[in-house]
Amino acid sequence: MLAAAEASGDVPKTLGNVCERMRGELEMRSSIVGAMIYPCILIAAASVVMTALVLGVLPQFGRVFESMGKPVPPLTQFLLDLGGFGRAYWMYVFPAAIATLTFLFTLRRHPMVQVPIGRFLLYAPMLGDAYRPLIAGRNFRTVAAMVRGGVPLLQAVRLTRNTVRDRSWHDLLGRVEANLIDGLSASEALASVDFLPVEATQMMATGERTGRVPEVLEDIGRFYEQEGGRKLKRLVVTIEPLIILVMGVVVAGVVMSVMLPLLDISTIQH
Repeated sequence: MLAAAEASGDVPKTLGNVCERMRGELEMRSSIVGAMIYPCILIAAASVVMTALVLGVLPQFGRVFESMGKPVPPLTQFLLDLGGFGRAYWMYVFPAAIATLTFLFTLRRHPMVQVPIGRFLLYAPMLGDAYRPLIAGRNFRTVAAMVRGGVPLLQAVRLTRNTVRDRSWHDLLGRVEANLIDGLSASEALASVDFLPVEATQMMATGERTGRVPEVLEDIGRFYEQEGGRKLKRLVVTIEPLIILVMGVVVAGVVMSVMLPLLDISTIQH
């Protein structure tokens, strides 16, 4: 964008567009991070509670069952064995878990990891409803910002494709680039995928007919970014009680798997 602005002599306006685009990126990122803080805290709390139960509490009940000399249900025995294994080999389990997470984080940009994650984000129930408009708005606005800054549409699509990590969007922008090289419309390539709404294709076709592609892309991108932000907030509101419910069910299941056999044994003895 800056190279094109220097050639056209319109550097101040282009710098303003760049700053506006970067400001939008930061706002969207901060919105996503802020929305995910509370669910992450809930997940971390659930993990700590489960670890404390399995490693600290269950092995103590194992001694009680051994002293009674009575058989325990399979689920209870599995939890007891898991707790005993964790206490005996925690110095190996925790470093292995940290090394695995570090390895997966390092490979997050590898196609072997990006492709399935990208398809999951696009087509997962509820999650895909928020991710699809967010990624679409970001890519549309990126192309629009470059075209408005003086970059030709073909080059803007190519540069955007080189920065996209999602494989489905990377392939889509590649088809758009091929259509533009062959003299075809970009809207035909947009119509070939199922993760874009029909309205986006129709608006792009209208922009091509009227010669207002940058303005149309900017309008589409802003609308989908706002729509994705709203859906993300609704998704977080839905996930929060779901996490609490799952955490409660898991903790209650662990407690009941230990307490019920104790009550049965004490009832038999009495």
